[in-house]
Amino acid sequence: MASLTAAPIKPKKLVRDSGKLLVLAGLIYFLPILTLVYLGLGVIDFSRNKLFSYYALNRYFFGNGLLTWLVSPFNLCIDLLCARNPGIHRLADLPEPCVRELQTVFAALSEKKAEIAAAFKENLETNRRGMIFFRWYDRDIASPVTIGSLPRRFDYVKTIGISCFNTQESTSWHFGPTRVTFRVLYNLEPPQSEQVYIQVGDTTHYWRDDPLFIFDDTLMHRSVNLSDDLRYCAFIDILRPSHFHAVLQAILGGLQIVFLNINRLFYRNWVMLK
Repeated sequence: MASLTAAPIKPKKLVRDSGKLLVLAGLIYFLPILTLVYLGLGVIDFSRNKLFSYYALNRYFFGNGLLTWLVSPFNLCIDLLCARNPGIHRLADLPEPCVRELQTVFAALSEKKAEIAAAFKENLETNRRGMIFFRWYDRDIASPVTIGSLPRRFDYVKTIGISCFNTQESTSWHFGPTRVTFRVLYNLEPPQSEQVYIQVGDTTHYWRDDPLFIFDDTLMHRSVNLSDDLRYCAFIDILRPSHFHAVLQAILGGLQIVFLNINRLFYRNWVMLK
């Protein structure tokens, strides 16, 4: 299993990264206050990962965590509106209405498990990863499988999809953009193998132990399937529980316009089944 803290620093990578450091130095010189404030907020935000390796820092500030760093002031403000966020959550931590919504989605997707598996097997032979979206931030999406038993709208559940990994397929370490939502993954066919898991920071969750995993996806994470079978997971975003539920609803309503137009950016390495 890959270790972030023990990963060696390659000299060639240091040379490549020196250019990024020069850009940062230039920003500090020309925009010192703004840059230093952003660096400070970024360090606070990054520290939630509890991973202080060169690789993790580089990934956050100069890699695919750059967007997460850029919106760190926004995310830290969202944290002030919400209860403490340990990063990884249990179903019992969520409000009862949210739990009922999730159970409704789990049941509806499980009923269509055979059709979902058939759709992926037909379309994923030569592709690494596939995704079926049924809803994307409250907007219905055309899909090869019809889930007619779902309510028209949910109060907490905002995105409903299924992700599928081909055999011997993994993602790189990456960060989600905002903390307005939490990510819920539910494995439709839990594999009895230690080679299929998700890592969030220094935590590893094996699907054979529990088909359900709920986490803050702005934390550094990756999904791994080193088995010879396909891996199917329900892929659900829920509005983050808060005493300011209406405020978060309004904020997410504004973000929906942005997310609806840039989902291809987030899933450019995935095949979208329609």
